[in-house]
Amino acid sequence: MKLDLVSLLSERERRQVLFEWNATERAYPDACVHELFETQVRRSSDAVAVEDEHARLSYAELNARANRLARRLRARGVGPDKLVGVCMQRSAEMLVALLAVFKAGGGYVPLDPEYPAERMAYVLGDSAPVLVLTHGAVGANVHALLARDGGPVVDVVADAAKWAGESDADLARDGLLPAHLAYVIYTSGSTGRPKGAMNEHRAVVNRLLWAQDAYALQPGDAVLQKTPFSFDVSVGELFWPLLFGARLVMAREDGHKDPDYLVRTVQERRITNVHFVPSMLGYFLDEPDVAARCTSLKNVFCSGEALTKAQAERFYERLPFVQLSNLYGPTEAAVEVTAWRCPRENVPVNVPIGKPIANTRMYVLDAHLEPVPVGVAGELYIGGVQVGRGYLNRPELTAERFVANPFVAGERLYKTGDLARFLPDGAIEYLGRNDFQVKIHGFRIELGEIEARLATFPGLREVAVTAPNDRASEKHLVAYYTAPEALDAQTLRAHLLAGLPEYMVPALYVHLEEFPRTSSGKLDRKALPVPGETPRAYEAPAGELETALAAIWSELLNVERVGRDDNFFELGGHSLITMRLANALKRYGLRLPSVAVIFQHPTVRALAAYFAAQPHGDAAHAAIPVRSGGTEPPLFLIHELFGDDLYFTRLSRHIAADVPVYGVPAVPLDEPQLHSVEEIAARKLEMILAVQPAGPYRIAGWSFGGVVAYEIAAQLLARGLPVEFLGLIDSMCPTARRSRDKLQLGNARAALRALLHRNGVVLGDEADAAGSFEELLAHCRERDALPAHLAAWADAEIRALCARVAAHLHAEETYAPPGIAMPIHLFAAEHSFPVAERMLHSEAGTLGWGLVAVSRQLHRTTVPGNHVSITTEHAPVLGRELSDVLCSLPSIPERRVSSL
Repeated sequence: MKLDLVSLLSERERRQVLFEWNATERAYPDACVHELFETQVRRSSDAVAVEDEHARLSYAELNARANRLARRLRARGVGPDKLVGVCMQRSAEMLVALLAVFKAGGGYVPLDPEYPAERMAYVLGDSAPVLVLTHGAVGANVHALLARDGGPVVDVVADAAKWAGESDADLARDGLLPAHLAYVIYTSGSTGRPKGAMNEHRAVVNRLLWAQDAYALQPGDAVLQKTPFSFDVSVGELFWPLLFGARLVMAREDGHKDPDYLVRTVQERRITNVHFVPSMLGYFLDEPDVAARCTSLKNVFCSGEALTKAQAERFYERLPFVQLSNLYGPTEAAVEVTAWRCPRENVPVNVPIGKPIANTRMYVLDAHLEPVPVGVAGELYIGGVQVGRGYLNRPELTAERFVANPFVAGERLYKTGDLARFLPDGAIEYLGRNDFQVKIHGFRIELGEIEARLATFPGLREVAVTAPNDRASEKHLVAYYTAPEALDAQTLRAHLLAGLPEYMVPALYVHLEEFPRTSSGKLDRKALPVPGETPRAYEAPAGELETALAAIWSELLNVERVGRDDNFFELGGHSLITMRLANALKRYGLRLPSVAVIFQHPTVRALAAYFAAQPHGDAAHAAIPVRSGGTEPPLFLIHELFGDDLYFTRLSRHIAADVPVYGVPAVPLDEPQLHSVEEIAARKLEMILAVQPAGPYRIAGWSFGGVVAYEIAAQLLARGLPVEFLGLIDSMCPTARRSRDKLQLGNARAALRALLHRNGVVLGDEADAAGSFEELLAHCRERDALPAHLAAWADAEIRALCARVAAHLHAEETYAPPGIAMPIHLFAAEHSFPVAERMLHSEAGTLGWGLVAVSRQLHRTTVPGNHVSITTEHAPVLGRELSDVLCSLPSIPERRVSSL
């Protein structure tokens, strides 16, 4: 017998680790998730079940709407083990869709609307859903991807009338069993292809009922749903409260990344239970007065990455009245399978992940599937009811990771790839991974998938991706490549963003002439240079601006000394910290127009030079390089009525990679606003010429930005400069606007009402009694009528924003567009505001531009969505349409010849 097969455990020890510590049997109902929800509906029919930023549904309303949609889904062929894609933003409507899929008997496949088209196409092709549920504009991208296969897409809002007459009574099981699929969630795959983990109703029910036994939600409790539903933590957030009469609060899109928003939401919505990955919990705890503002909190759950002793101790310093629990579990085993309540005192040096939950079994085994002694490291295996079915369409991988349980006949174990050890009390301590999978900010990432995508970039000989710890002990991604010469990091990022979610894209790129090798000739990953570890002579910040930047970085990154050539990302910066950086810069009078600026100027010296190079020393007076790489002439995007520049980044992701994209921002709120389109355009034109002194020029703008873009084109042509492309994105011609009833738009009070209307807030008649801007604003604050993102603004800031809106409205109302002899490309939303709808059916559907355009020079393209969603959910479609036009323009050499 080989020595390594000799057991080191006594019979008593073996019995303890295999059976006594796994005695978790609990009797739970043999039911599906939605059946337990239906039972609760009968108890809590009038109570609020779910609320988002725009809607609130009672248990009865939520159940009835899901039942009607479920009958429609059954009629379309949905049933047990049939999959339904769900591509929706976080909302009450998304919850209706998920419950309807359950009730129809199917399993849902979450499709994140932010997926790159390549990843979305792969998941759709692999899962082959019976149909896809969407809402609003997010469905257009899915429509396009399914067009060639004829896959149906159903809009749960726009198409709701089709099933409005269906019965709202609960549906019969019709063959559905708890052993059928509840969902398939795709996780990162080491081969470069995501893999779909299949989980059944009985597994989810077990997880939810255990949670109730352990933490006892009450009808007055509220659970915050903030995890993207393409990650399995969302399953517990979504359905636990609904099974026990509590209230589910849906955070706004991207709200999970904003600690200030999360604190305000906990405070305003009286949240009692919330989940965090430990890294984000740290930023949440950094918020001012978090304890005083979050008095409703009872439980905070952590999972997704290792919780440290320091994090747990700081948690109780900041929130001493809240229970912190550390949970563990992979997507392949229905969310979480172990739990540990963190004590308020004497937190262990290594925070355990706890003991197995109800009806699950945890094993720490060696390479021969034999148990190892207490305190000895081994690989963690999971058994019990929560073990998933395997990977969709991946039988070989399923057989490799889901193996027979040698200790319980007829049961399978999931091989986690995690290293762990038992502690003397039976709790488990997590020790890390034994492969190339990592978790960063709660996201499970296969480094091989990033490497496979990076390797497709032309000219790279070899690639490698690692995830070292930064100075704050947080992991971050670093990409290495060999190539004849160093490449622009932004170009490599753009290539990865086209096929991977943003959380899988490294911030750091290291060019090497050759990779280090082991004695056998293989890549020596341990010998790859860690950025920032190479000794560099310290050079102190020079001047007031560099000193201020170094002080900010030192504070945010917890670095004692920051030199002028230190790299923000090498010091530990990442996407979450860039949000805090933007706020910190404001304290020094600096504005960060886009996160892209940090990637392009990552050192103190470079960022200071960037700010200093802007007119007036301020980046707000210069065009924003949203994506500066590319060989084509750049496209300049103009801000809209409210000064929104977020659409620059959203849209740039979907514009042809060879076209550089610059955003042209509004006049800062703390400066005098311009009151004519001509003045505004002249200011923007100077920003454009500073970037591109010679033509040809490409300009586009959304809404009011289209009007400004039109005038910029007119001024360029008046100077004799060539304009190659003018794009108007759902912009209405001011000449046509004046044909409607006159409105009093040129004052701050009217602008405030317009601002509220844009955010879906409709004021009652009593608001008319508020005569001044201050009275109307006070009226809104008293009634909590301000949108969440504005409620935290000071009155002076809201007045400044309204002054900008008023100035822009006045400028638009008084503008007389001149005729220009060049092609105009109008990208009109399919569903627009009523006045725009009338114009789409008049003036040949040109939104009024037919009144000023030269004959046959106006080209209209209809884009799905409405005036707002055309640049949010429908940004992929709009970007593709813009790219089609830009790519059809003459080549650069031909332009030069024709201009002679």
